[in-house]
Amino acid sequence: MKKSLKHGYAVKTKRIYLYNAWVNIKQKCYNDNLRDKNKANIGVYKAWLNNFQEFYDWAVQNGYKDGMQLERIDKNKDFCPDNCRWAENKKNDYTNITFDGKTQSLLKWSKELNMSYYALLKRLDSGWSVSDALSKPIRKKRGNPENK
Repeated sequence: MKKSLKHGYAVKTKRIYLYNAWVNIKQKCYNDNLRDKNKANIGVYKAWLNNFQEFYDWAVQNGYKDGMQLERIDKNKDFCPDNCRWAENKKNDYTNITFDGKTQSLLKWSKELNMSYYALLKRLDSGWSVSDALSKPIRKKRGNPENK
């Protein structure tokens, strides 16, 4: 027998992304398996914590459109109306990168160039040009025993 949910948002509807975003922020803050990564002990705004409709209403009134992702303005503060905003999903920005006349995903570039995907992603997110991000060598961290 299929479990029914009282709010009905977990089924395939237009609201599914917002519901998943709401569940994910609570998991990030309160799930013991994920909490270790949450060193700043971030929480969720009390009105959102057990009330999806409150979160949904805020999202719609504050610019949410399909495909956007929730961001905290200050990463050291809670998920709350004053500290959250909707931003274009950056994952799609790096699916087709042209460098030296060849176009492929950032992941494929990282493998081809033998460079860290996350280092390249950080460079591009920080405003580096594609040419600089993919051509400049990645400096090794000081004090890392693997670099000796």
